[in-house]
Amino acid sequence: MCIRDRYLCLADSDFKLDCAFSFLEAVKDKVNKTFSETEINTANSFGDGFRQELETLIIDYNKDPESDKAKAIIANLTDLKNIAAENINKVLERDIKIEVVLQKSNAMKGVSHNYKATAREYKIAMMRRYIGCTMVLVLVLLISVYFIISLICGFSLDKCIKKEEPKQYQ
Repeated sequence: MCIRDRYLCLADSDFKLDCAFSFLEAVKDKVNKTFSETEINTANSFGDGFRQELETLIIDYNKDPESDKAKAIIANLTDLKNIAAENINKVLERDIKIEVVLQKSNAMKGVSHNYKATAREYKIAMMRRYIGCTMVLVLVLLISVYFIISLICGFSLDKCIKKEEPKQYQ
């Protein structure tokens, strides 16, 4: 049977209850930190060293019962202050990361704008090149056709074109 969570504190009637309960909580914490569960279950496991720790706790709580509350409140406030500082640092880090992302996105916007303009210029240049090549090809084709026809008909095309002789009326 484990009696780990059962503690008893005797105090005068003028002693404040909340101080007694905080003392019990401190004793409970000390016992749980100092001894294992099996040591707690055996009755003879608490030695003189732990007795001295209990005496120290009793003296501390009898001196100024309110000081422990103040210490606890100050410790809680210090913890809250540290947590708030950490949260502020995290928010600032996020803000810095957001600024970096914004700078990168603005840089990418400029790069994409330049890319778009360059792509448009390249497209126009390719279109002009295509039109030029097509025109040269058509011209070469026309010259080739003329050359072939001129080889067959002569350069003045006299052989292929019949001249009508004027009709003589009788």
